[in-house]
Amino acid sequence: MASELKIVMGQIVTQIKNANGSGVYVHDLSATGTVVRGAVLESPQSSVAVGVYLQHLNTEPGARLGYWERTALVGIHGWVAHDGTEGDAEDVAADLLNDITRALEADRTLGGNVRDINASGTAFAGNTYGIGGWAIAAIDLRVNWSQRTGV
Repeated sequence: MASELKIVMGQIVTQIKNANGSGVYVHDLSATGTVVRGAVLESPQSSVAVGVYLQHLNTEPGARLGYWERTALVGIHGWVAHDGTEGDAEDVAADLLNDITRALEADRTLGGNVRDINASGTAFAGNTYGIGGWAIAAIDLRVNWSQRTGV
């Protein structure tokens, strides 16, 4: 049986892949290999890429005996190739930030696996940090759930 954390991480990837470039979504993140587990720390080979990775897991005793409250901090970094002005790149990154958060907020329970999520993020031109040609979205996603673990 897979751990709850593994299931949650997998569902985050699945939901981000629902951003398919149509309707409310600007970018198509549905292609194989576009959204991956693990940090994407260097500019990717494709024109758009998203990395999802665990930054931290906190666990505290629950209100009821035998339950624990879990909070995972999940990092999400999205890259979009862009060769326009810095302001234009920031706009493209803002679209990617919006696509990812919309996809996650479409089901805040992540398939019924968690209580809720909370996203905090930023969008910026890669030129700001010496990474020319890229627009970047960075998100910290807090995910909390209650887990039964004995007494």
